[in-house]
Amino acid sequence: MYPAGARVQEIESLIRGNKPLISAYNEYVRACEEQGLGFFENRTLATNKIKRLSLRVRGSVESALWGAAIADFESGELIVYHVADDPEKIMKTLTEKRSFVKHSGDYEDLGKGFYASGDPGFWKGRSTKRTDILKKLTLQQRENVREYITKERIKGRPGYLTQNERETLKRDVDDFVETGQAGYLSYALNQPVNVDLDEMLKAIGIKPYDPYVIVVRLKGRFFDIFNPSDLLNDLAYLWVEKHYPGTGHGKSDFHYLMKDFQFDGMFQRGYFYNPQIVIWSWKAVIGFKMVKLSDLKLNHAR
Repeated sequence: MYPAGARVQEIESLIRGNKPLISAYNEYVRACEEQGLGFFENRTLATNKIKRLSLRVRGSVESALWGAAIADFESGELIVYHVADDPEKIMKTLTEKRSFVKHSGDYEDLGKGFYASGDPGFWKGRSTKRTDILKKLTLQQRENVREYITKERIKGRPGYLTQNERETLKRDVDDFVETGQAGYLSYALNQPVNVDLDEMLKAIGIKPYDPYVIVVRLKGRFFDIFNPSDLLNDLAYLWVEKHYPGTGHGKSDFHYLMKDFQFDGMFQRGYFYNPQIVIWSWKAVIGFKMVKLSDLKLNHAR
């Protein structure tokens, strides 16, 4: 039996009952044996192994994280940021050690838990309060928004947008100016247009919203969910079928599987996906602080 452990025996039992997976499973196990790694270890980032790593191998860790977290090689910790619309609520959750899994948010790409990222700018984009100011703009200020976007995206930067994209953008911006409904700027602020909201507001003489950031330091074992293989996808599905029937399926399948295998959380690197990490184990949290995004420095996490 490779590797040992009651949980892995359960996995092998699930695999044996699903013939199409047997070949892929055996291949995965052989690869683990050839690398001298246990089950899941080839997808595991353990912080106790990154402390004081040589400069030669630090790049591989940073590449694996790719914006999901910042590796502090001196302390052997991960540093992550959570931009909060309601920072007091988040700080209360952290201070009182409330259940991370019960902590619900608007974004649960990887299942329930406490979400953060190594890129505070990513979470800033998910802050709803950033766009609240758009609802209060006067007609003249909305006209100024139209002028800015026309200059920066519709007439400027030849080739940046297709003709259809420019027409869609112009239509939505015109609707925003006419109605004052901030939702019409969603296209402008996201892909493929990517107008920087803060820069736009500054350009028309308005101070942008400066959100609070919860800076969290982590230690523990974290699963790399980047580009999950068909085997692991199917295995997570089977695991939920057996142990958590009725919960539904999706990326959250990995949450159940990895939690049961004693992972403290899992991360998704930002190469093709959202750079983020989700935590469900309290023992992974070493410390946390709340600071303004504009004041954010790496040493705030220490």
